[in-house]
Amino acid sequence: MNAILMKDMANSIIKLNQKVASMK
Repeated sequence: MNAILMKDMANSIIKLNQKVASMK
């Protein structure tokens, strides 16, 4: 798997988690 793609996915997941955390 592409390392850049994996890093991009990880960043998206982190941003998503931050959104969920800020909503609580």
